[in-house]
Amino acid sequence: MKRWNSFQKDLFVISILSILHFVFTFNFPLRGLNTETVAIKRSLVTFNMEVASTGETFTYVPVLTMLYVALLVVLVFIKPKPLTLIYGLGLVLVGKFSFLSQLSTLETESETTVSSNPLFISISQNGSVVAQDIAGYVLASLFLIKFSIVAYDVYKAYRKKHPKKKTPIQPKNEVPS
Repeated sequence: MKRWNSFQKDLFVISILSILHFVFTFNFPLRGLNTETVAIKRSLVTFNMEVASTGETFTYVPVLTMLYVALLVVLVFIKPKPLTLIYGLGLVLVGKFSFLSQLSTLETESETTVSSNPLFISISQNGSVVAQDIAGYVLASLFLIKFSIVAYDVYKAYRKKHPKKKTPIQPKNEVPS
């Protein structure tokens, strides 16, 4: 098997991170929760979410954010150029830290609606969005960019092996024989 170039390796890493993002977004503790009163309290690293109507308590540990940070630290030390994966992962972390920051400011009990799809989680209180995780959109953008680069490389390699056949061009006022 031919060795992978850096863009193919980056695409593989982004694919794994996208799958992990989908899994963690799907397993968000308040996912699918209808409008109810939720008390969100922040500990050192965890978020404790208590549903007032049922008395259930959920603990949210931002494991995926910790994984992104660890991966970014490893990539900074071992990744050769190009550094686009590091920059992209930095943008993903900005989105995750923004969500955690917004989540930590929600320490009040209020009518809360949590909506999510595989790309993002959105938390609304009293009809306005107060926390939104956009890291999935950033990962999807990174995936599309890296995929288009890899697809272009494959197309170039194909064209190099299978060049287009040139048809002779008939000059003006010349009768073909």
